[in-house]
Amino acid sequence: MLLSIRLRSLVIRFLIVVLSTATTTTNAESPLTKSVWMIAGKNSLWQRVTLVPLLIAGLGVTPGTRCTEPVELLNVYPTIASMVGLRDTGHVQGKSLAEQINDPGERTNRDAITTHNAGNQSVSDSHFRPIRYVDGANEFYDLRTDLNKFQNAISDPQYAAEVKRLSQSIPVDEKPLPPGSHRRIVERRADQKIYWEGQPIVAGELVK
Repeated sequence: MLLSIRLRSLVIRFLIVVLSTATTTTNAESPLTKSVWMIAGKNSLWQRVTLVPLLIAGLGVTPGTRCTEPVELLNVYPTIASMVGLRDTGHVQGKSLAEQINDPGERTNRDAITTHNAGNQSVSDSHFRPIRYVDGANEFYDLRTDLNKFQNAISDPQYAAEVKRLSQSIPVDEKPLPPGSHRRIVERRADQKIYWEGQPIVAGELVK
C-alpha cells in the first residue's frame, strides 16, 4: 500500500513515457498468408508490423484516456519538452502531442511516416495507408474496411484523391546510407537490381 501511494505521488509530479521500437508480424499479415517479393516479418511496411505501444502518464495527462490518431516516435521528445516547459529550439524533427493529450478525441489530420531503407515508405492517417517500394510497386489500403491488408486498392478510382493526398507526404529527397551499412539493408543499386544485405534478390527464390 505504501509503495502504491508513493508511485501515485510520483505520477502526479513526473511525466512517464513507455514505448517500444520493435514489433513483429502477426496473424493475417504474416508472410505465410500474404505473398510479396519484399522481405517480410519486421522488415515490412504493413500497419500491424509497424505499430508499437506508446503510453504517457503523469503530469497533465487524464488517466484512462486513449487516442487513436497516428503518431510517430519522432513526436516523443517534442511532447516531453513542451509538457515540462523546455524551450523549442526549432532543430528537432517531430511535433508535440500535447494537443492530442489534452483532447484525445480530436482529429489532427497528421500523417505518420514509416521508412524501411531508402525508397520503401508508408504513410498512415486514421483511415488510409499507402505504401511505396523501391522497385516502384505501390499499395493502398482502407484501414476501416480491410484490417488484414488483403485488398490493394491502389487502382480503385474511388480512392484516387486519397492516394494523391497521402502520397505527397512520402519523402522523395532521401539521404544515402552511411558507408559500411549492411544489416537489414534493402536497396536499388546502379545496375537497377534490388539487393538485401548486399545480395541480389531474384524473383522466385527464397531470401535468406
